[in-house]
Amino acid sequence: MFANFICCFGKWCYTFFMFEVLLTLILAVSVSFDLNIWLKVLIFCVWVILVLPGMYAMIFGAPYVRSLKRKNSAIFELGNFQKGDRVVDLGCGDGVLIGRIAEKGVSSAVGYELSIPTFLFAKWLSIFRKGKAKIEYGNFWKKDLTKFNKIFCFL
Repeated sequence: MFANFICCFGKWCYTFFMFEVLLTLILAVSVSFDLNIWLKVLIFCVWVILVLPGMYAMIFGAPYVRSLKRKNSAIFELGNFQKGDRVVDLGCGDGVLIGRIAEKGVSSAVGYELSIPTFLFAKWLSIFRKGKAKIEYGNFWKKDLTKFNKIFCFL
């Protein structure tokens, strides 16, 4: 029950407030307040660390787009995921899809994400999911994909 609430809240939160936009708004608002200069510097540094990689991912990769439920069923139908499969999701976003695949009982389910805020969000959501999906930060172009027998990417 609690996990379903967290996942539903997370979907709503991320759908309407992409982390990069939200953090940029926080930075803009914090500058207008009469705060200690070091607090402003700290907020800016956090913004740089969290937002710029996300912007890089959107410019040179693909922006986060939630997969539609009807598309998910097509992935499951075409993927025909079995017990011994080793599956990877390239650009896993919030990790919901790779999490559902892990619940099918595949031997390995890994999702790669390049945007730091999206990666952190996916890791947070994975705490509340059953299944053994592993969410990893990194550029999938630089990962060894030979250990997987099923590779997919939602575009």
